[in-house]
Amino acid sequence: MAGDRRRFVLFGAVLAAAALTVVACSGEEAADTSGTTVPATQPTLPTTSTAPIEDRLDIEVVQTGVTQMPATGGLPDTATYAVVIRNPNEAWTAAPVLLSVEFYNADGAVVGTDNQRVPVVLPGFPAAAANTMAMAGVERMEVKALVDTWWPANPDKVWGTLAATDVVFSPPEQSPARVTGQITSTWSQNMKNLRLVSVQFDEGGAIVGGDTSSMAFVEKEGTGAFSIVKPHPLPPSVTRVEVVASPSSLQSTLGG
Repeated sequence: MAGDRRRFVLFGAVLAAAALTVVACSGEEAADTSGTTVPATQPTLPTTSTAPIEDRLDIEVVQTGVTQMPATGGLPDTATYAVVIRNPNEAWTAAPVLLSVEFYNADGAVVGTDNQRVPVVLPGFPAAAANTMAMAGVERMEVKALVDTWWPANPDKVWGTLAATDVVFSPPEQSPARVTGQITSTWSQNMKNLRLVSVQFDEGGAIVGGDTSSMAFVEKEGTGAFSIVKPHPLPPSVTRVEVVASPSSLQSTLGG
């Protein structure tokens, strides 16, 4: 089963235009934390912003999708899902964003939940989360997003990008299924511990599943190869995979 097809156009346009862009910010005072406690190791960012707090918009849940997979080869029933979110604010970085993912059966009863933490969602750009879980009877999913801390974005800084290029999807006939490609960085510093999310689509553009992986680093203004192996059976409707690369911490975006 697929997620909301109506939101795919927005996601595809944003990814094609910019993939993921990372903003560097610096400053003297701590950002607005909306009542949360910021660990001492968090970077301090400016408290000034081009947009007032009252005009700040919530994180958007752009597109979701889940597929129920039957038990096979000694494995239990599983459900694979992915969610794409977007920060609609031009003057604020969300870091981190907490996701509560709920799964329901045909009768509307909860059959499972999952929690995701997206480290950084940058101004105007998307991010993604995905997982495969042991679960049965899933018919639909719902996602709630909560920003732990909003950080003012400095418009005077140069933005770096992390873009997935030359992405190749090897279908399950070449078991195991695999997604390979390159991450190209325009950052002026090495970007370490990257977060990679593969989002799987069917022919109609609906999300049907996904996986989360990682990458040790990409050198400044360089490229690095990645390979994401799908250990679980793939939904048979998968025809295309997009990869979203993002930093694993707000700290890693400083200095660029």
